[in-house]
Amino acid sequence: MVEDAKKLDKGYHKVKRREGRHQFNVEFYSTSYCPGFRIRNAITGMYEEGVTVGTRDEHLFFVVILATGETGQTPPHLYYDTPEQYERHFNCTVSDDMKERWRERNLKERYRRNMVSEREATRRGHVLVR
Repeated sequence: MVEDAKKLDKGYHKVKRREGRHQFNVEFYSTSYCPGFRIRNAITGMYEEGVTVGTRDEHLFFVVILATGETGQTPPHLYYDTPEQYERHFNCTVSDDMKERWRERNLKERYRRNMVSEREATRRGHVLVR
């Protein structure tokens, strides 16, 4: 029953992977690459609240474009909370350099959002207590 529901979901995919002699399936959910679409968690398939494709919201996620041809002509875009989450999901390794670049970009975006919300609160006359 759950398998039938997954098959009806256009964003659901299953690919085969091999590690040595062991073959395994990886199931995931892709997000549309069209600007304005809501970002979807690659593992759970849940749509993230208030974050969309084509905006700075993407800097909050580790994004993978699976350009292997296994899922058709349009490569799926996968959104993960961290590079480590992607590594665990696909049983692979992301370089330390790539992880560091992602962390820097992610932290800058989180800092920017914090500053924006503080400015908005100040404009409304609210006092932020830390």
